[in-house]
Amino acid sequence: MINPKILYCTIAVGEYYLRSAINISKSLNIRSTNHHMLIVTDVECESITNTTFEKIPENQIVFIRNGFNYMMKYYPLYLSNNMEYDYIIFIDADWRIRDTYNSSNVNLMLKYMDDNNYDMFFERPHRIGDGKHDGINCFWQHKIDFYKLKETDIYDSGHVCNEQFMVFKKNDKFNLFVNKFKELYEISSNAGLWPFAEGLEIGMSMAHSKMKFTWLGWGGYISNMFEFNSKDGGLNIRF
Repeated sequence: MINPKILYCTIAVGEYYLRSAINISKSLNIRSTNHHMLIVTDVECESITNTTFEKIPENQIVFIRNGFNYMMKYYPLYLSNNMEYDYIIFIDADWRIRDTYNSSNVNLMLKYMDDNNYDMFFERPHRIGDGKHDGINCFWQHKIDFYKLKETDIYDSGHVCNEQFMVFKKNDKFNLFVNKFKELYEISSNAGLWPFAEGLEIGMSMAHSKMKFTWLGWGGYISNMFEFNSKDGGLNIRF
Protein backbone atom coordinates (compact mmCIF):
# COMPACT_ATOMS: atom_id res chain seq x y z
CA MET A 1 0.00 0.00 0.00
CA ILE A 2 1.57 3.27 -1.14
CA ASN A 3 0.43 6.45 0.60
CA PRO A 4 -3.26 5.80 1.22
CA LYS A 5 -5.25 9.00 1.58
CA ILE A 6 -6.03 9.41 5.28
CA LEU A 7 -8.35 11.90 6.93
CA TYR A 8 -8.06 12.48 10.67
CA CYS A 9 -11.15 14.12 12.13
CA THR A 10 -12.25 15.45 15.50
CA ILE A 11 -14.67 17.80 17.22
CA ALA A 12 -13.28 20.56 19.41
CA VAL A 13 -15.76 22.66 21.40
CA GLY A 14 -14.18 25.51 23.35
CA GLU A 15 -10.75 27.12 23.24
CA TYR A 16 -8.98 24.38 25.24
CA TYR A 17 -10.07 21.59 22.92
CA LEU A 18 -9.50 23.69 19.82
CA ARG A 19 -5.91 24.43 20.84
CA SER A 20 -5.36 20.74 21.50
CA ALA A 21 -6.85 19.75 18.13
CA ILE A 22 -4.67 22.32 16.37
CA ASN A 23 -1.61 20.82 18.08
CA ILE A 24 -2.65 17.39 16.75
CA SER A 25 -2.80 18.83 13.25
CA LYS A 26 0.53 20.61 13.52
CA SER A 27 2.20 17.50 14.96
CA LEU A 28 0.84 15.35 12.14
CA ASN A 29 2.09 17.83 9.56
CA ILE A 30 5.62 17.28 10.88
CA ARG A 31 5.43 13.49 10.99
CA SER A 32 2.97 12.36 8.31
CA THR A 33 3.11 12.52 4.53
CA ASN A 34 -0.33 11.28 3.46
CA HIS A 35 -2.98 12.79 5.70
CA HIS A 36 -5.34 15.72 6.03
CA MET A 37 -7.18 16.88 9.17
CA LEU A 38 -10.76 17.98 9.68
CA ILE A 39 -11.56 19.94 12.85
CA VAL A 40 -15.19 20.70 13.68
CA THR A 41 -15.42 23.56 16.14
CA ASP A 42 -17.58 26.32 17.57
CA VAL A 43 -14.69 28.79 17.81
CA GLU A 44 -13.22 31.12 15.21
CA CYS A 45 -9.71 29.91 14.40
CA GLU A 46 -6.59 30.61 12.43
CA SER A 47 -5.78 29.03 9.10
CA ILE A 48 -3.45 26.05 9.35
CA THR A 49 -1.68 24.09 6.62
CA ASN A 50 -3.33 20.83 5.57
CA THR A 51 -6.31 21.40 7.86
CA THR A 52 -10.00 21.99 7.16
CA PHE A 53 -12.06 23.79 9.80
CA GLU A 54 -15.84 23.45 9.85
CA LYS A 55 -18.01 25.59 12.10
CA ILE A 56 -20.81 23.78 13.92
CA PRO A 57 -24.16 24.92 12.46
CA GLU A 58 -26.56 26.70 14.80
CA ASN A 59 -29.17 23.95 14.41
CA GLN A 60 -26.94 21.37 16.07
CA ILE A 61 -27.62 20.47 19.72
CA VAL A 62 -24.16 20.88 21.20
CA PHE A 63 -25.08 20.85 24.90
CA ILE A 64 -27.51 18.72 26.92
CA ARG A 65 -28.09 19.14 30.68
CA ASN A 66 -25.38 21.82 30.78
CA GLY A 67 -22.80 19.38 29.42
CA PHE A 68 -21.33 18.57 26.04
CA ASN A 69 -23.52 16.43 23.82
CA TYR A 70 -21.13 13.56 23.03
CA MET A 71 -23.45 12.48 20.23
CA MET A 72 -22.03 15.43 18.29
CA LYS A 73 -19.14 13.12 17.44
CA TYR A 74 -21.34 11.98 14.59
CA TYR A 75 -20.80 15.31 12.82
CA PRO A 76 -17.10 15.16 11.84
CA LEU A 77 -17.62 11.56 10.68
CA TYR A 78 -20.68 12.63 8.70
CA LEU A 79 -18.72 15.43 7.02
CA SER A 80 -15.83 13.04 6.34
CA ASN A 81 -18.12 10.92 4.20
CA ASN A 82 -18.21 13.72 1.62
CA MET A 83 -14.46 14.26 1.49
CA GLU A 84 -12.11 12.49 -0.92
CA TYR A 85 -10.16 10.21 1.41
CA ASP A 86 -9.75 6.43 1.58
CA TYR A 87 -9.62 6.02 5.37
CA ILE A 88 -11.09 8.01 8.23
CA ILE A 89 -9.49 8.13 11.69
CA PHE A 90 -11.52 9.73 14.45
CA ILE A 91 -9.39 11.00 17.33
CA ASP A 92 -10.51 12.83 20.46
CA ALA A 93 -9.40 16.46 20.46
CA ASP A 94 -7.51 16.16 23.75
CA TRP A 95 -5.18 13.42 22.47
CA ARG A 96 -1.60 14.16 21.43
CA ILE A 97 0.76 12.85 18.76
CA ARG A 98 3.97 11.42 20.20
CA ASP A 99 7.41 11.92 18.69
CA THR A 100 7.40 8.20 17.89
CA TYR A 101 4.58 8.62 15.33
CA ASN A 102 5.48 6.79 12.12
CA SER A 103 3.30 7.19 9.03
CA SER A 104 4.70 3.97 7.55
CA ASN A 105 3.29 2.05 10.51
CA VAL A 106 -0.10 3.70 10.00
CA ASN A 107 0.04 2.50 6.40
CA LEU A 108 0.80 -1.02 7.62
CA MET A 109 -2.22 -0.87 9.91
CA LEU A 110 -4.41 0.11 6.97
CA LYS A 111 -2.91 -2.66 4.84
CA TYR A 112 -3.91 -5.09 7.59
CA MET A 113 -7.41 -3.63 7.37
CA ASP A 114 -7.48 -4.17 3.61
CA ASP A 115 -5.91 -7.61 3.65
CA ASN A 116 -8.57 -8.85 6.08
CA ASN A 117 -11.50 -6.92 4.57
CA TYR A 118 -12.22 -5.01 7.78
CA ASP A 119 -14.38 -1.90 7.72
CA MET A 120 -13.66 -0.62 11.23
CA PHE A 121 -11.11 -0.87 14.03
CA PHE A 122 -11.89 0.05 17.63
CA GLU A 123 -10.77 -0.79 21.16
CA ARG A 124 -12.73 -2.14 24.15
CA PRO A 125 -15.18 -4.83 23.03
CA HIS A 126 -18.54 -4.69 24.81
CA ARG A 127 -21.26 -6.46 22.84
CA ILE A 128 -24.67 -4.79 22.93
CA GLY A 129 -26.47 -8.14 22.95
CA ASP A 130 -24.68 -9.09 26.18
CA GLY A 131 -24.56 -5.76 27.97
CA LYS A 132 -28.26 -5.00 27.62
CA HIS A 133 -28.99 -7.81 30.10
CA ASP A 134 -26.50 -6.62 32.77
CA GLY A 135 -29.01 -4.47 34.65
CA ILE A 136 -27.49 -1.90 37.01
CA ASN A 137 -24.01 -3.12 36.09
CA CYS A 138 -24.48 -1.79 32.56
CA PHE A 139 -22.93 1.68 32.28
CA TRP A 140 -25.34 2.56 29.47
CA GLN A 141 -28.46 1.23 31.17
CA HIS A 142 -30.19 4.63 30.80
CA LYS A 143 -30.35 4.01 27.04
CA ILE A 144 -31.64 0.44 27.00
CA ASP A 145 -35.33 1.24 27.41
CA PHE A 146 -35.05 4.43 25.37
CA TYR A 147 -34.01 2.43 22.28
CA LYS A 148 -36.13 -0.62 23.27
CA LEU A 149 -33.04 -2.78 22.94
CA LYS A 150 -34.56 -5.71 24.81
CA GLU A 151 -37.34 -5.85 22.25
CA THR A 152 -35.03 -6.36 19.27
CA ASP A 153 -31.83 -8.17 18.36
CA ILE A 154 -30.91 -6.12 15.28
CA TYR A 155 -28.20 -4.23 17.18
CA ASP A 156 -26.91 -7.12 19.30
CA SER A 157 -23.76 -7.68 17.23
CA GLY A 158 -22.54 -4.10 17.69
CA HIS A 159 -20.10 -3.09 20.42
CA VAL A 160 -20.20 -0.20 22.86
CA CYS A 161 -16.66 0.72 21.95
CA ASN A 162 -14.19 3.25 23.28
CA GLU A 163 -15.16 6.18 21.09
CA GLN A 164 -11.90 8.14 21.56
CA PHE A 165 -10.08 6.59 18.59
CA MET A 166 -11.68 4.72 15.68
CA VAL A 167 -10.48 3.76 12.22
CA PHE A 168 -12.82 3.36 9.25
CA LYS A 169 -12.52 2.36 5.63
CA LYS A 170 -14.52 4.81 3.54
CA ASN A 171 -16.96 2.64 1.59
CA ASP A 172 -20.67 1.95 1.25
CA LYS A 173 -20.85 0.56 4.78
CA PHE A 174 -19.30 3.74 6.15
CA ASN A 175 -22.01 5.70 4.36
CA LEU A 176 -24.68 3.59 6.09
CA PHE A 177 -22.84 3.98 9.40
CA VAL A 178 -22.65 7.78 9.40
CA ASN A 179 -26.25 8.20 8.32
CA LYS A 180 -27.46 5.88 11.09
CA PHE A 181 -25.26 7.67 13.63
CA LYS A 182 -26.78 10.97 12.46
CA GLU A 183 -30.28 9.53 12.87
CA LEU A 184 -29.52 8.38 16.41
CA TYR A 185 -27.99 11.79 17.22
CA GLU A 186 -31.25 13.44 16.15
CA ILE A 187 -33.47 11.01 18.05
CA SER A 188 -31.50 11.16 21.30
CA SER A 189 -30.66 14.87 21.22
CA ASN A 190 -34.19 15.99 20.46
CA ALA A 191 -35.37 13.86 23.40
CA GLY A 192 -32.72 15.31 25.72
CA LEU A 193 -31.28 11.87 26.46
CA TRP A 194 -28.18 11.95 28.67
CA PRO A 195 -25.49 11.47 25.99
CA PHE A 196 -22.96 9.60 28.15
CA ALA A 197 -21.82 6.31 26.55
CA GLU A 198 -22.14 7.41 22.95
CA GLY A 199 -20.29 4.20 22.16
CA LEU A 200 -23.72 2.54 22.26
CA GLU A 201 -25.01 4.50 19.27
CA ILE A 202 -21.72 3.86 17.50
CA GLY A 203 -22.22 0.13 18.12
CA MET A 204 -25.81 0.33 16.91
CA SER A 205 -24.58 2.06 13.76
CA MET A 206 -21.88 -0.54 13.10
CA ALA A 207 -24.48 -3.30 13.45
CA HIS A 208 -26.94 -1.47 11.20
CA SER A 209 -24.30 -1.07 8.47
CA LYS A 210 -23.14 -4.70 8.84
CA MET A 211 -19.53 -3.63 9.18
CA LYS A 212 -16.79 -6.20 9.55
CA PHE A 213 -14.90 -4.94 12.58
CA THR A 214 -12.27 -5.99 15.09
CA TRP A 215 -10.56 -4.79 18.26
CA LEU A 216 -7.64 -7.21 17.78
CA GLY A 217 -4.51 -7.27 15.65
CA TRP A 218 -4.27 -3.62 14.63
CA GLY A 219 -3.06 -1.72 17.69
CA GLY A 220 0.46 -3.12 17.53
CA TYR A 221 1.10 -1.31 14.27
CA ILE A 222 0.67 2.08 15.96
CA SER A 223 2.11 1.27 19.38
CA ASN A 224 3.42 4.20 21.43
CA MET A 225 2.28 6.81 18.87
CA PHE A 226 -0.57 8.57 20.71
CA GLU A 227 -1.21 9.75 24.26
CA PHE A 228 -3.72 11.58 26.43
CA ASN A 229 -4.24 12.45 30.07
CA SER A 230 -7.19 10.97 31.95
CA LYS A 231 -9.33 13.16 34.19
CA ASP A 232 -7.18 12.28 37.19
CA GLY A 233 -4.10 13.51 35.33
CA GLY A 234 -2.65 10.07 34.60
CA LEU A 235 -0.79 9.64 31.32
CA ASN A 236 -2.22 7.06 28.90
CA ILE A 237 -0.08 5.91 25.97
CA ARG A 238 -1.74 4.16 23.05
CA PHE A 239 -1.81 1.54 21.69
